[in-house]
Amino acid sequence: MKKQVVITGGLGFIGQHLVTRLIQEGFYPIIVDNLSTGRLETLKLFHKSKFTFIKCDITKKEKLKKRLAKFKPETIIHLAAVHFIPHCNENPIKTTLVNVSGTQILLEIALKKNIKNFLFASSAAVYQPKMRPHKEKDHLEPIDIYGISKKSAEEIVKFYGENTNLRFIILRIFNVYGLNNPNPHIIPRLLSQIKKSNKIKVGRLDTFRDYIYINDVTDALMKILKSRRGFDNSIYNIGTGEKYSGYSLIKIISQIIKKRVFTYKDKNLIRKIDRKVLVSNATKFSEIYSWKPKYNIYNGLKELLGLTFTKETWAKRKNIEI
Repeated sequence: MKKQVVITGGLGFIGQHLVTRLIQEGFYPIIVDNLSTGRLETLKLFHKSKFTFIKCDITKKEKLKKRLAKFKPETIIHLAAVHFIPHCNENPIKTTLVNVSGTQILLEIALKKNIKNFLFASSAAVYQPKMRPHKEKDHLEPIDIYGISKKSAEEIVKFYGENTNLRFIILRIFNVYGLNNPNPHIIPRLLSQIKKSNKIKVGRLDTFRDYIYINDVTDALMKILKSRRGFDNSIYNIGTGEKYSGYSLIKIISQIIKKRVFTYKDKNLIRKIDRKVLVSNATKFSEIYSWKPKYNIYNGLKELLGLTFTKETWAKRKNIEI
């Protein structure tokens, strides 16, 4: 019998890639998603016998309990969240309701159903701004409502882990990029513009981030699920440990496509509050799970560009000077 795994936000950016891996590796994903940003197209790749899809908001406790009643999963992978910091700052009540209350509702459901393991996808946004790489024991002091909501959710997860039989792992995931990211982060925003024109609008390009390719993130998640170590109430960073500015991203993309890109500042894309540097020290996870990123930024962007733009797309643009 295939091992059942509940995955919230299972049709979102990280979720759709993880669902694919779960099915490919013999798991049975029970996908919970309200389709606010999710992609149903992902499910068309697989036979209906390979998964269950539940359209439900994680804040709807009774509805979700009822829909999960017939299943006996051992693990919940909680990816669902209100995401993208500018959107969260504009919608603080919604962000808190989903990211904090929604997490607690899932923990309560896990207890009622005797689900043993809870994997919570947190964020690097929980950390106090620093110029050096962050370790898991660093002080937490988020600067935006998204980070505050993730920090609060972490505290609730830890409370349940320390006071019940539920066991957890918290992953503080840094800046993930890859195919089908619905949020207008810098990499998908750059690529969507470059696809149309050689002149692109940008915000700040002097901030540095730790960009990790989606395949490396799903590798990390699968390492946990397949490990004999079990869930042991631990917190881990997931990142590459390398930092790149927006200027560097544009330079690398230009090198890959062998064309020049022109940039123009758009004040609307500049965040009022932003970190100068956000980079991980993921040594703890790497050593315990024998994991390390397979993609550097060049290889990740090269693969993403190949998946994003077909040969026909570039053929139509071959005479455009970029």
